[in-house]
Amino acid sequence: MLPTQAFGFALFLFCYYAYAGTFSTYASLYFQGKGMSVAQIGVLMALIQVLRIFGPNLWGYVADHSERRVFVLRLTGAAALVTFSGFIFGTTFAHFFAAMVLVNLFTSAQGPICEALMLSEMRGDLTYYGRIRLWGSIGFIVTVMLASFLMDW
Repeated sequence: MLPTQAFGFALFLFCYYAYAGTFSTYASLYFQGKGMSVAQIGVLMALIQVLRIFGPNLWGYVADHSERRVFVLRLTGAAALVTFSGFIFGTTFAHFFAAMVLVNLFTSAQGPICEALMLSEMRGDLTYYGRIRLWGSIGFIVTVMLASFLMDW
């Protein structure tokens, strides 16, 4: 039986991987346009992977021990949105460094928490897991391609 929240999970995964794909693909160009050196851009982009070590563990612990996974998912989403504004107003390496740490601290946990919620909702029946998860891949591919056309334009 299709989980009752299947559309919500599919939409979330579409949006999450749309952001992840577009940001990880084009952020280095943005940083270059803001005057960052190649070494600075390398450090900034490496923070995405560094925060994937700590973020999911921290937020997973908070979500599990508070037993409020949906709230933690919403909280990290709102916090990521607010901290993302640091890229709009930033001009220095230190500013972008702080923004990358904060944004990736919050976004790194969203995928795993969504997966945990989805698997919990499915109660062991993984029949539709692939169909739901596929929307994350579609979001990634579609938005990275659309962004490339927009940038060329």
